[in-house]
Amino acid sequence: MTAEELKKRPVIYVENVVHGMQRYKSTIVSMAGAEACEYFLSQWLLRGRNGVWVDFYLFRLRPGEVKRVLTFLNPQEQAYLREAEKQVRMAPAPEREIIFEADESLLSIITKLNEKEALFSTIYMEPTSPNGKACTWWGNYGKQYVVFEE
Repeated sequence: MTAEELKKRPVIYVENVVHGMQRYKSTIVSMAGAEACEYFLSQWLLRGRNGVWVDFYLFRLRPGEVKRVLTFLNPQEQAYLREAEKQVRMAPAPEREIIFEADESLLSIITKLNEKEALFSTIYMEPTSPNGKACTWWGNYGKQYVVFEE
């Protein structure tokens, strides 16, 4: 999915952190990788295994930077990201921002990389009900996430 397609969904799309802080309520939440992974998995399951999207820029990095990021992952996680990269390369416009639908493996990978400060991701969550509120979690340094809410 592209950023333009994501913007059509009931999520909070934040162009940059300053924009987000000016427009939305924001808080900072500190969580280690395992705790963050457990939280995001619970939110994904609460939404029926959909309605959670992940934006990470791994495939826009230089090859040496990608190689460095992959050193933080085990072989299965590396293989998962290689498959994701194939999806990006096969997309109609691979140079555009590609946002992935969350799954258990991806949530585990991104929380691990955020904890190691190797690669930060943004997690978009649709509301859990028609009257619910969307939120966006922006990975940050120090095992922190900036949370944007309506």
